[in-house]
Amino acid sequence: MMNDKCENCIIVNNNLNYSVQAEYDVLEIENKELKMLLRKFTHEMGNALTILGASIFYVEADIAHGVKECNLRDLKNDYSYICGLFNSLREYNHAEGVNKKYIEISELINEMDSSFHKIPGNENVLFGIYSQDSIKNKKIYADFVKIKQAFINIIKNAVEAVSENKVEKGKEVRISLTVENDDFIDMVHIEIMDNGKGISKKNMSKIFEPMFTYGKKNGTGLGLPIVKKIIKDHEGKVKAVSALGTGTAMHIYLPVIK
Repeated sequence: MMNDKCENCIIVNNNLNYSVQAEYDVLEIENKELKMLLRKFTHEMGNALTILGASIFYVEADIAHGVKECNLRDLKNDYSYICGLFNSLREYNHAEGVNKKYIEISELINEMDSSFHKIPGNENVLFGIYSQDSIKNKKIYADFVKIKQAFINIIKNAVEAVSENKVEKGKEVRISLTVENDDFIDMVHIEIMDNGKGISKKNMSKIFEPMFTYGKKNGTGLGLPIVKKIIKDHEGKVKAVSALGTGTAMHIYLPVIK
């Protein structure tokens, strides 16, 4: 009898040790990710401040030489970039805070349509949203503001991706919504597709990493990491499919409330 109790103690103790180790491993990973993010942010901020310093130098030189209309445009642009960098980091840091409610998918569709028409550079872009009729009355349990933020990020990226397309290729951003079953759970599958220049295989493996940016002037590299964090907080999934010269498709999966 005593031996049985001892064995039970050992099992419980082992389970506790495993639980503590698992929590420690998670904290260790999060700590490493935080350190990496801070290193990248410090590097980007250093670059931005160097450029800002150069702009200030040229403005001072203009003033010293009596130039009446010194060039403040670059100075303002550099300042705006630094503000954007700080704002993006703040959004990334607070992306986990969610205030969920029941949202009809039709409301989500209307919001995506509205968001597209507010994004600069959408002129001459062929845009369409396609969905199953049966999907519109279905609901998701989500933070409307956060989900909107995620979709604006992706749609804005799509619009920017097609902005440099040649006339003969055209500019297209298309969104489709379907309901799919994943491990006995109904998920709304939202695909946001563009026919821009696409992303290389080398960069595809890094696009969800904080502070990674490519081919984008004044990009902070926090847009897609914020998207990934928001979707994860909604028990969803996000993935990207892309090919150079063809375009990019972002696939988002969110659980449907029955």
